[in-house]
Amino acid sequence: LDVEVMQDAATHLVGRHDFSALGRVQHTAVRTLYEVRVRRRGHLITIDVVGDAFLRQMVRSIVAALIRIGMGRATAEDLVRELRSPGRAFAGAIAPARGLCLRKVTMGPSEP
Repeated sequence: LDVEVMQDAATHLVGRHDFSALGRVQHTAVRTLYEVRVRRRGHLITIDVVGDAFLRQMVRSIVAALIRIGMGRATAEDLVRELRSPGRAFAGAIAPARGLCLRKVTMGPSEP
């Protein structure tokens, strides 16, 4: 996987967007992502996603899209186009839950 290309594509996800193409919508799909970071340490690739809230399967969809890009099967421009599309991005592809973990949840204002 080309981690640099994945990180470049991830920057397009940062900000306030309608993420309905990347998750199951309940009320509204507008979310804010503060950071999407892709790193490699040896054989391990870590993708950190920090946001104000997430849609069901949103992070798994983001991971699947970034992997597709890292494999050269899509580009950052494809991701931007898919994000704006009315349907599910990349035919609804989601990464398997195996290997994904929730590391931290913060509710309300963070403490100093």
